[in-house]
Amino acid sequence: MQIPLTTSAEAMCPAQAQLLGGIDLGGTKIEAARSLGAGERLVTRRLDTPHGSYEPLLDAISDHVGRLRGQSFAGLQIAMG
Repeated sequence: MQIPLTTSAEAMCPAQAQLLGGIDLGGTKIEAARSLGAGERLVTRRLDTPHGSYEPLLDAISDHVGRLRGQSFAGLQIAMG
């Protein structure tokens, strides 16, 4: 199941705030978020964790990273845990 990417107005034009990206990899879901340094989430996305082989898992993580970075945030650093 895929939950669509959600954004707030600040995600479109963050006013000189430090942007952070993170991916939470779990046994049942992979959640990605882009947030301000203060912890306010601007973008979140969630997918079910693929099971069975390694390649679908890497594809899902790669998809999350690509969507978090997008065209405007190509240099966004993303942590994963």
